[in-house]
Formats: sequence, C-alpha cells, structure tokens
Amino acid sequence: MKGEGRLAHKFHGTYWCAIVIGFDSADHAIDAQRALGDPWKVHPKEPKALIAALDSAQLDAFKTKYAPKARPCKRRDCRHGCVDAAIDNLNHSVDVGPIFDVEIPTTPHEQCALLGVGT
Repeated sequence: MKGEGRLAHKFHGTYWCAIVIGFDSADHAIDAQRALGDPWKVHPKEPKALIAALDSAQLDAFKTKYAPKARPCKRRDCRHGCVDAAIDNLNHSVDVGPIFDVEIPTTPHEQCALLGVGT
C-alpha cells in the first residue's frame, strides 16, 4: 500500500516524533494499520490516514523496515533540497521532516475476512 507521510519532531524532554501517513482510501489505511500494528492508529479526524507517536528506537525500526523515501524539496530555506534525505532530516526544518513516500506491504482486509485472520 503506497502512502504519503510527514514527520513532526518533538524535542520536549526525550526525543519523540509524530508521523502521519495518508492513503488513497480509508480501506487502504485500515490495511496498512493492520500491517504496521501498534502504535499506529487511524487518524481521529481523517480516516484515510494513520498517525503514530514514535520514540527514537521505533523511528529507526520504521525507517529500516519500510525505507521511506523523502521527496525532493523546493523550499528556499531547505539545505540540499532534501535530495537523498532521511525523513527525520533536520536540514529541511527543525519542526518537520520532508514529505515522504512509503510502501507498506499489506493483505487486503477483504482477503483477511475470507481467511478469517486479522479481523
């Protein structure tokens, strides 16, 4: 399942970040949430999106497992235009990372329902 995401840095005390990933439909978001598991939740205001609060270790695990790719950026104040940037790169901003694309391998919920798993 392809999604478009954005990370927001949180430097209050121990580092953590919030990530939102948007999908084409609410069903796609549900399928991706099933694959990602905790701490990912369907966004309370946007059913086509997932949200999670991740600590440093969880963020590193997400980046290692799913290899999200930052999109090149055209912001004038963004150093290096986010070319080959990590999603948590501070060159884009100290507040948010660059917009990124990610692919989450999923099993469609209809198929899970037929097999009686993950429902």
